[in-house]
Amino acid sequence: MTHPPQFFNWRNPSRSEPAESCVEISFTADHAAVGVRDSKDPSGPFLAVTAHDWETFVRGLPEPYTDK
Repeated sequence: MTHPPQFFNWRNPSRSEPAESCVEISFTADHAAVGVRDSKDPSGPFLAVTAHDWETFVRGLPEPYTDK
């Protein structure tokens, strides 16, 4: 059985407000994977994707949603 990746230092997006519903992201120690979870449910489930897939996703976001 494969163990889920371990994520550290979950953080909110830089543009989020404390009272807003948003996601948090975190990286594995080796930066090979990115975790995404609901900021309102930090002990709940999370989505894990490869760092490459995360970068592809972020590059595809329109300008107002990125810090490009």
